[in-house]
Amino acid sequence: MNVTAIVAHCDDELMCAGTLARFAAEGHSVTIQIVCESEILYERDQESWAASEALGSVGRYSYAFPDDDLRLDRLWVHRGDQFSYESDLVISHRPDDTNQSHSLIGQIMRAACRKNNKTLWQLDQSIPGGWDATSPRPNHLVNITSTWSKKMDAVNCYKSQLDRYPQWWSAIEARDRHYGWMLDQGNNEITHAEGFIVEKSVWL
Repeated sequence: MNVTAIVAHCDDELMCAGTLARFAAEGHSVTIQIVCESEILYERDQESWAASEALGSVGRYSYAFPDDDLRLDRLWVHRGDQFSYESDLVISHRPDDTNQSHSLIGQIMRAACRKNNKTLWQLDQSIPGGWDATSPRPNHLVNITSTWSKKMDAVNCYKSQLDRYPQWWSAIEARDRHYGWMLDQGNNEITHAEGFIVEKSVWL
C-alpha cells in the first residue's frame, strides 16, 4: 500500500508520525509531502529531514509554496492530485482546522480525493496548534506502541520547536498515551496511539 501524508508545514507530520513509522515497518511505501514554506525555512527544513529519517523508511518532499498562495480552486486541486499520485491512503489536515493553512490543505485534499479510490484520513488537532473548541473527536485510533520511540526521536529532531515550546514533547506524549489507554483500557499492552478522523474509506 502507498501511504502519503500531505501537510502544510514542517512538524505537522508529527501528528501522524507513529502511524507512518508503523506503516513503513510493516513494508508499506510511505511518503511525507510538505506543501508550504517553513516558518524558519532552512532550520526547520533540516529538522524535518532528520525527523523523517528517524521514522525509518519514509520518503519526504518539500515544495515551499508561500502560505498566502493557498486557495481552494482547480489549480490547487490539481496539485492535490499530484501530491497524492498513486496513493492508496492519504493523511492530511481537517478542512475545518482553525489554522488557515491547515484548513485550506484539508479542503484541497478532500476535493482531490472525491473521485478516486483513495482512502482519506484527517489529522487530529496539531500540537502546538491552539485550542479548537469545536474539533471533532477521532473516530479511528492506531496503535503506535511499537513505533512510539521512533516518533519521539522525530519530535526531538525539532530543536527549534522544543526551544520555543518547552512542554511540547510532554503534550504530544500525553495525548498519545491517552489514546493508548482508550484502546487498551488498562491491560498494559497498548501504551500509545494516534487519532484520526476517517473522511473516506475504500477497500478494494
